[in-house]
Order: sequence, then C-alpha cells, then structure tokens
Amino acid sequence: MTLDWQQVQEFAPELGVVLDVLLALTAASHVILNKSDTRGATAWVALIWLVPFVGSILYFFLGINRIERRAKYSGQLYGQYKNVPYRTRDHLFDFAKSVHGLLTSN
Repeated sequence: MTLDWQQVQEFAPELGVVLDVLLALTAASHVILNKSDTRGATAWVALIWLVPFVGSILYFFLGINRIERRAKYSGQLYGQYKNVPYRTRDHLFDFAKSVHGLLTSN
C-alpha cells in the first residue's frame, strides 16, 4: 500500500491540529513547571493556546532563559550558594556588593 499525495492532503488538517495540541501541551506544561512569576506564566500560557504554533514557537525561543539556567545548573552562577532559594541569593549578593563597596570606598 503506497501513500499518495492526495491521501496526505486529506489528513493534513487533522495532523496539524494534533501537532499543535501536542506542541501547546508541551510548552504550557514547561511554563507551569518552570515560571515562578504567575502573571508571566499566565500570559505565556494564554499566548500558547490562543495563537496556534506561533505561541509555542515564541515561547521556546523567547520565554526560556537559557543562559541563566545553564549557569545555575552548572553551579557557576552563584558557586557555593547554589542551594539557597533564588530571590534570597539575589539579596545576599546585593548585600555583599554593598558591603564590598563600603569597605573599598576609602
């Protein structure tokens, strides 16, 4: 049994819908599991579901911060403080920079 182009064209709309739903489910689940800001996560999920294909592709290219994630997982971003919660780490390093600035300003 060979597959004609005619047969492929008959199933193309259904195949497109199935592909879009799988892509949207993957992207939306990634947003829900990885975004800490609820407003940003809600906006991404809305974009993913309301704009077929384009929303998912935009999220995979623009919504994932790959540089910070790569540094965080390799332990290079914060060194010994990598197990401290994210926001606490930021405040800790801001405080350390302030103290360093005060000590070296003489």
